[in-house]
Amino acid sequence: MGRQRMAGLPLVAVLAFFTFPLLTFSCGGIEVANVTGYDLVVGGEISTADSSFGSSGDSESQSVEVEPLAVIAVLAAAFGALAAFAGSSSRLLAGVSSTGAVALVALMISLQGDISQARAESGGLISASFATGFWLALLGFAGSSILAWRDARTGNGVPPKPP
Repeated sequence: MGRQRMAGLPLVAVLAFFTFPLLTFSCGGIEVANVTGYDLVVGGEISTADSSFGSSGDSESQSVEVEPLAVIAVLAAAFGALAAFAGSSSRLLAGVSSTGAVALVALMISLQGDISQARAESGGLISASFATGFWLALLGFAGSSILAWRDARTGNGVPPKPP
């Protein structure tokens, strides 16, 4: 397996990590909703447990808007994985991986503002945290970027020139 392909493996994992919850919402310490990365990419609705007055059987539906930064992160992971397995240069792969990581960090900053506003409006009852899927995706982008930059620096990641 070529070295570029090794740098592409974490990006394949990032695509899988987007199926995990990226955000977990709690109300009064009880988990009421999870938002996956693909929920942020395609939008839609998520079910939330209604924890008011201890009624755990009811649920509500909340809409999730498409987050452009999540779309950029998924596109970067998909393009980077395809580029790695197609034998593209390590510099290209490093740039795409870095773009995905920056998009995830920018998404985190953007969502933290929304979370702070929701927390203030709820009187501190609602809280949200970035879940395992977010941190694993960020780690995958960082790992791919490091592998690709290392290969680019040593010259191992440059495709051979045609004869």
